Amino acid sequence: MRPLLARISQLYRERRAFRWGVELLGFALVVLAISAWQTRHHVRGAAPALRLTTLDGAPATLADVSGAGGAKPGKKTLLYVWATWCGVCKAESQNIEWVRALVGDRARVISIATGYEHPDEVRRYVAAHPTKYPVLLGDESVPRALAVQGYPTIYFLDADGKISGSVAGYTTTLGLWWRLVAQ
Repeated sequence: MRPLLARISQLYRERRAFRWGVELLGFALVVLAISAWQTRHHVRGAAPALRLTTLDGAPATLADVSGAGGAKPGKKTLLYVWATWCGVCKAESQNIEWVRALVGDRARVISIATGYEHPDEVRRYVAAHPTKYPVLLGDESVPRALAVQGYPTIYFLDADGKISGSVAGYTTTLGLWWRLVAQ
């Protein structure tokens, strides 16, 4: 065992690529641990029934918009929960739009605005930052039902409407795309 540790120590001191690899692995493990900690209370299994409305005020359900639970099989869905006042959400919204463009018709991207005082706030935000995916309004029950502890929170649903994963906070376009297509 000692010769192995001595060899690893020698490689770490003498080989830059080995040192970078070890440090990147350590960094990746820290990021994964933080992500697991942030999402430890997130909902798993079947997506909860949510009371939602469209920007026009019409009632909507997640199943209506995602296509899950209907006669035809649904598609994988990225469910983006955000707030108009959230600076990270503003930065994340472009990544969400790029993921929507990357997946095309193979998956759905849906956003739910919560944490607003009046629906006009969300309408103004959407008018200033147009999207090509549905933006729904959620009341105070949505963050409770989805165990949202911070914004943005993103859930990934499989074709049957079951939650297959989640992330909290800023995530890159590649990270979002990978979670959506790989899960």
